[in-house]
Amino acid sequence: KRPGFGYGARNIQADNTSRERAFPSMPLMPFGRTKLQLSPHGRLGLILPVIGGIAYACAFPPLRLWPLVFIAWIPLWLSLAAESGLPHRYIGWRRPFFQGWLMGASAFIAMLHWLLAISNEEVNIPGIMVPALLLLGLYIGLFFGLAALFSRWLARCSGWPVAIVAPFVFLAFEYLRSLG
Repeated sequence: KRPGFGYGARNIQADNTSRERAFPSMPLMPFGRTKLQLSPHGRLGLILPVIGGIAYACAFPPLRLWPLVFIAWIPLWLSLAAESGLPHRYIGWRRPFFQGWLMGASAFIAMLHWLLAISNEEVNIPGIMVPALLLLGLYIGLFFGLAALFSRWLARCSGWPVAIVAPFVFLAFEYLRSLG
């Protein structure tokens, strides 16, 4: 049995005291769970990927601020790097995936605005373009989510910083996305 996964209060207490020694700055919550106090785990961890997604969208037409495509990844990588230093048991796979998905979805919903410009004469079902835009943006965002999850996992397993691992992983996922 692993400590902290038993049914008795003795195991929970043992888990809490051992974690206090290992991570003294992390406050404890009941039943051996921790409340993460790092900035990317709060609202900032959800705002940073959206800021990156909007910056990524601004790099493409109609604004064409192309240098932003290099800077847009930094907010996401900052939030992923803050999580990669914590033990895997405290941070699951959901948070990095959600942060990457949030960046991709916000970027592609903003970039695919031209779908709304299609006239109703060209579309057989009126009013379908807004849901189509949302669903397509949410779907394409999945590639960013998987890339963020794999980047965090690879950085954790290899010991390399996320800022070095993530560009190669995102490049590979962009290539996979281009295959269809």
